[in-house]
Amino acid sequence: MTTLTIMRALPREVDPVVYNMLHEDPGNVSYSAVGGLSDQIRELRESIELPLMNPELFLRVGIKPPKGVLLYGPPGTGKTLLARAIASNIDANFLKVVSSAIIDKYIGESARLIREMFGYARDHQVRRQIELCRLYLGVWCWTYYCEKFHSDTFFSLSSLA
Repeated sequence: MTTLTIMRALPREVDPVVYNMLHEDPGNVSYSAVGGLSDQIRELRESIELPLMNPELFLRVGIKPPKGVLLYGPPGTGKTLLARAIASNIDANFLKVVSSAIIDKYIGESARLIREMFGYARDHQVRRQIELCRLYLGVWCWTYYCEKFHSDTFFSLSSLA
């Protein structure tokens, strides 16, 4: 007679492309390491850091926080450094994705990979969650998830590519 015992729960099945994404450590990058972008740093701190660190300010005033920020420009203008500084400052995950990995010729596959990417990021979140998706078209897309506002923002990256 055999008894079947559950030893452990198997993890949710994740697409290998999503599973092999680089879950990078943003490093210890401070805002002082980003030179010449003080206006951009101020705007990013107001739209990303402030809603996550002080959500009661938005509730008290009665306004909704921004849903996302789009960083774009030619290579070497500080987009990566800004992203790393913000992720390091608010202790968030830094998930780097190459656009060629999520673009697929079959209808619905890109959307499925993006859904799985956000699910994977949520499953591996630390305290606050920021998903950073790097598109090698010179476009950066930030979306954030804030539990206090119960807001899920899914941004269709396939329309950008």
